[in-house]
Amino acid sequence: MGMSAAKVFDRSNLTRAVRAEEKLLHTAYLDPVTSLYSRRLISTIVEEQVTRSQQTGRPFVVVDLDLDHFRRINTAFGAAFGDAVLRGVAERLSGLVGDADSLARVAPDEFLLVLPGRKRGAALDRWLATLLRTLTEQSLIIDDQEIFVSARIGVAAFPDDGGNGADLIARAGRNLMRSKSDGPTTDGPELFLLETALHRALDRDEFRLCYQPQIDLGSGRVVAAESLLRWPRPDLSMISPAIFIPLAETTGLIGPVSVWVVNRLLADLRDWARMDLREVPVGLNLSARLFSDSWLDRALLPILEGSGISPHRVKLELTETALLEDADRTYRIMEKMRDRGFTLAVQVFFCKFAQKTT
Repeated sequence: MGMSAAKVFDRSNLTRAVRAEEKLLHTAYLDPVTSLYSRRLISTIVEEQVTRSQQTGRPFVVVDLDLDHFRRINTAFGAAFGDAVLRGVAERLSGLVGDADSLARVAPDEFLLVLPGRKRGAALDRWLATLLRTLTEQSLIIDDQEIFVSARIGVAAFPDDGGNGADLIARAGRNLMRSKSDGPTTDGPELFLLETALHRALDRDEFRLCYQPQIDLGSGRVVAAESLLRWPRPDLSMISPAIFIPLAETTGLIGPVSVWVVNRLLADLRDWARMDLREVPVGLNLSARLFSDSWLDRALLPILEGSGISPHRVKLELTETALLEDADRTYRIMEKMRDRGFTLAVQVFFCKFAQKTT
């Protein structure tokens, strides 16, 4: 009996020891929340991929992906809810990577992808845009709560961005931080994604028109206002006009966006009139790309003149760029608009500079 009991005791200890070792290995090499690779394991995989690429000459890229505003989700709904969101994101990412690719969770809201055989270029940008679109366009349903997520990425390519795994991972992280601070690059995957979102923003009524009052300091009365276009996304992030207005201009979407702005402004002016609010002129910014006879006659003037709103209520504003591009044409169009009763203003931006003298 004593020997038998001792054997059972020893077997029990061994079982606990094996399970403890398995748990340690699981924690070391797999993320406990998502069951993706851990930072430790993905770092080893990157180093091994460097060795293989040096031998074969085959390129590969490392992608650092960070979820936007994930901390807000944790704060609003709790850590368990946030873990469920992470598992949902991990599942979507896992469905996009190939058998030869590797995917890891390396920080609370950060993932790392290793993509053998890929290199910088339009094909990679399109694939990454598809990846980002898959994450952002369809919401996650967690405990009957609909959640939209968005993400930023940084890319590092071997051998251009580093000759070892640590350098490549660090470069991808720096490029990620740069994309957060600078916004989409002119040729990166975020731009493909943003362009697609811009096409759909009008259909989904995502734009908002806000108004900045101008107040007479002597009387305290509102004497004018300026209309400001804003684009809040479903995930509660805000796209800067400094990013999406130039994109709208280069993609040809500035026309439809401007028509939406004009219609929204006129609708608000009619609402204010019904509320017996005092009439003040409201500034309407026009893109230099649209300041032409054809667009004004075809699109803008029919809307303005058919609205029933007095022309003096709308102050058309354009930047000095329109004057610099074609001053004679711009002055001719300004005269036409003034004859129709509209007020016009030119925004002039002065740049300070220092001149070194000797």
